Amino acid sequence: MYRQGASDDAPAANRLGVGFLLIWTLCTAISLAIDRWDFTVHADVSTQELTYWTAYAFAYRPLNGFCLAFLLVVLKRLVLRQPRLPTAPGHWYLLSMAVLLAIVRTEDVLRLAASAQADDWLGGFSNYSLPMSVATGLATIAAFAGAIWIREHVWWRLTLISLALDWMLAIAFAWDSNLVQSLVPSGLRLDTVGILLHSMPVAVSLAAMIHDRRSGRRHDFYHWLGIFTLWATTVVSWPSHFWYAAIYG
Repeated sequence: MYRQGASDDAPAANRLGVGFLLIWTLCTAISLAIDRWDFTVHADVSTQELTYWTAYAFAYRPLNGFCLAFLLVVLKRLVLRQPRLPTAPGHWYLLSMAVLLAIVRTEDVLRLAASAQADDWLGGFSNYSLPMSVATGLATIAAFAGAIWIREHVWWRLTLISLALDWMLAIAFAWDSNLVQSLVPSGLRLDTVGILLHSMPVAVSLAAMIHDRRSGRRHDFYHWLGIFTLWATTVVSWPSHFWYAAIYG
């Protein structure tokens, strides 16, 4: 059972508006501009890499835009003392991803501005891993906080916990990939294991949605936007597991 809370009344308050669409368009455009800058500065990459990352950007950045736009909505409501967000599981996913993206995209801009010192088109993994780990760590904390804070049944809590565990694994892989690979059972491919773990939040959220359907539980637009973004981001990221396994070993 879940505790009765603000999420039940939220559908009347949190609807899609023109303002949110404009903010989303701006955030998406900025992210794509940063990627374009990256492609321009590092024009020596192979055609295969450039094609992959261009397609990835156009599929992934609009989803990033949803998260960053939601973060701006959260900050606006905080400043104007309007009804506060996040209150629902999907809200916490958007907020967690927005924290991660805000740090990573800022690091991307700083890295590109100092591109003359970059070792390769990713800016050197040894330099990139620290801000990425900090960003992922803060996103993990936000996901755990959401699992504790939300007034929901256990399946939504487990969705956020599984998301946090997936990000914890990403941090571990960034700092010691050999250790992570050594933990993979023999006979299993690392990319296959990565996809299974990365897809766990989607599977758990599906169970939560079924529970909501049976119990008549309602959520607002931002919640379902978060769940859509979770599912879409997971699907878009699937090819990257095979890409890294094939290209980077």
